[in-house]
Formats: sequence, C-alpha cells, structure tokens
Amino acid sequence: MALVERIDEKATRNNARGVLSEYRSLKRRVSGSVIDPYSLIKSQEITDMPMHHSNQNGVEKTMIHKLRFVRPSAEKARQEAENQIKVACIDRALNVLSDVSRDVLKLTYTDPNKYTRSQIAGKLKVYSVNEFGEHEVRFYSVQGIQVLKDKALIEFAEAYSDPYGTELIEYETVEN
Repeated sequence: MALVERIDEKATRNNARGVLSEYRSLKRRVSGSVIDPYSLIKSQEITDMPMHHSNQNGVEKTMIHKLRFVRPSAEKARQEAENQIKVACIDRALNVLSDVSRDVLKLTYTDPNKYTRSQIAGKLKVYSVNEFGEHEVRFYSVQGIQVLKDKALIEFAEAYSDPYGTELIEYETVEN
C-alpha cells in the first residue's frame, strides 16, 4: 500500500468532462425556469389603431387567468432545484481555477458557443516582454491548448464539490 495514492488522470479527466459537458443544457434549463411560463403565452398586440380594450385577445386573457395557479409537479420542482445547484457548483469550481485553466474550460464547455481547439488557441493570448523591453503577444498552439485542457480538467476535478457527494477524482488501484 502506498502512502499517497496516485490519481488516475485519465479517469479523472473523463469524470470532469462528464460534469462539464452537461453545463450548457443545465444552464439553459435553469435560465428558462426563471422565466414565468405564463408570461410567454400572451402574444403582443401590434396595431396602428388608437388604444382601446376591444383589441385584446380574450381567449388568451381567459387562459392566463385560468392557469395562474398551476404549479409544476414536485418532481419537476426538485429537478429544477437540483439543476440550479449543479450549475452553481460548476461555476464555483471554475472561479477558483487559475486564469488560463478557467478560460480554457469556459471556452470549451460553458460558453454558449462551441469553440474548437484552434479557435481557443486564437482567443487565448500570452503576453511576454522581449529582450528590448517591448511587450509581445503570443498565441498558444493547438497542441498547447490540449495540454492546458488536460491540466485544467484535473484542476477542476480537485476543485469541484457538490452536496450530493459526487467525487470526480479517481485513484489508481495499487497491486501488491
């Protein structure tokens, strides 16, 4: 038995990818649940006529009035609360990462737009000072982005915790 268990990096990265890959859909569901569903029923009235109550949609008004006390099922409410907690846990874990790791993971998994490694390489910049004291901008290579992403996934797995006891870090089995 070893004194310090070694992290199985491949399995840990896969666990972190699994959690992060759900982020976009969870975020859409969470932001959609904040909107009152019955406010979406009412259509806009566009008219060039003077304001008068007769140009309201009576059927819509009746439907909204009848549906005002309808509540989501307990299962749906529980699922929405669970989604909000998962999104908050992912956001909290991302906020404690280094700037480069956070940027790589956000562009890869949490940004509403999906970016390829080459697009991420074009977006991430490194500033350095040359021998003449001038600031230069350098970009990461596509292979460099993959290395950064692998390190960032391990960092994320270390930082992630949720109230459900999900453990992203897996350890190698030690054989005697």
